[in-house]
Amino acid sequence: MPPDDHTIAAQAPLVVRDDAADTGGEFVRFELTLYPATQAPELQSVLAHRRWSIDFPTEHVHPHQEERWEVLSGGLAVEYGGEERVLGEHETVTLPPGVPHRIWNPLDEPSRVSLAFHPALAAQPLTETLYVLAQLDKTNEKGHLHPVQYAVTQAAHPDHLHLTALPVSLQHALIRLLAPVGRRLGYQATYRLASLERDPSTD
Repeated sequence: MPPDDHTIAAQAPLVVRDDAADTGGEFVRFELTLYPATQAPELQSVLAHRRWSIDFPTEHVHPHQEERWEVLSGGLAVEYGGEERVLGEHETVTLPPGVPHRIWNPLDEPSRVSLAFHPALAAQPLTETLYVLAQLDKTNEKGHLHPVQYAVTQAAHPDHLHLTALPVSLQHALIRLLAPVGRRLGYQATYRLASLERDPSTD
């Protein structure tokens, strides 16, 4: 049965279900809403939050963490190891550390999913930062951060993820070059979900 868009829309777009501090850093688990594959105008009004990086299937790697997904409602597409899988409700997938992968919602309606990282490492502050920056309109139409903001954020959360589009050595070099510039310009490295509650621009 397709998910009820309005039911999903009534839920908080990103929720920390198991805080890293409460698990002693063993893991962190989020529950979140994925935008549909299409960008129909009526869905823009159903989902109040802006698309963020997790809604754009950019291939990346988590060098030191296992990533676990569960579909709570809707569906989830996963591409890794040269294969693509589409998961339905209550299905799960576990991605080992170091495996390049892409994740997206293949359906024409929103999906609700659970995402956990084992161990937690920097997953919680980085995930919250990426979400908050998108809600503050600090990303482009593809969900990407400005390169200087990306460098400042990545420098503060090193080796949580690498993009596969560029060699890792080049990514590190760009971060070393741009992060000090960004900090001098006043770019903030980390944002927490609570900051949205205090920011009137997101009301």
